[in-house]
Amino acid sequence: AGAAAIVRQYFTEGWFPTGTRVAANEMTPSGALIKAVLINGAQSMIGVNNFGTVTPVSAYDNNIGFGLINLVQSLPLQGDNDFTGFVTDKTPILQSETHEYPFFVVMDGCTRDTVSATLVWADPPGQSGCTHCLINDLDLEIVKNNDPSIYPNGRSSKDDINNAERIQTSVSQGDVVRVLVKGANLATTTQTYSLIVTGCIQEDVPNMPSSKPTSSA
Repeated sequence: AGAAAIVRQYFTEGWFPTGTRVAANEMTPSGALIKAVLINGAQSMIGVNNFGTVTPVSAYDNNIGFGLINLVQSLPLQGDNDFTGFVTDKTPILQSETHEYPFFVVMDGCTRDTVSATLVWADPPGQSGCTHCLINDLDLEIVKNNDPSIYPNGRSSKDDINNAERIQTSVSQGDVVRVLVKGANLATTTQTYSLIVTGCIQEDVPNMPSSKPTSSA
């Protein structure tokens, strides 16, 4: 709860995206964005204490889930880290629509060798006693240099169970990383979502028609 309050203050005081306080950047984040930030920078652990012995764990398992919250790994902060970030909040998406966010990896003066992207949305409530409770299914994918899609939450295919999806992938200088958000199966007309992407990234991708996020139906 304390970490979530700090994340909210970070945005309302205008610390994003520069890592310093700028009044013109002040914004009120949604609960979904705050959750996405906490998940996005969470770190894996070596193990958990199991009655005096250490039980090995892995990312996304039943012991640690997304991992241990680490705000220094979650948000740009001058003097404490050197990565950059992108955020979109309360963004509506339609059934079968795809939102694409392209980034270019620039590691000059930046030491983060991974890109992390987290998608969170406030799903409508499911029915009591449901076994597959997701009402509006959104999908997060990353395509790196036109390689096959990378899927969230440690899966080898799409996640149609959870309303929080994260992808962390290693990158190198010059990589082009396309983050995709898809409206896969919506029971309502639209669904709003929050997305955060962090790493040694810039939004101006060389040799692409547009540096702005694009949408397709």
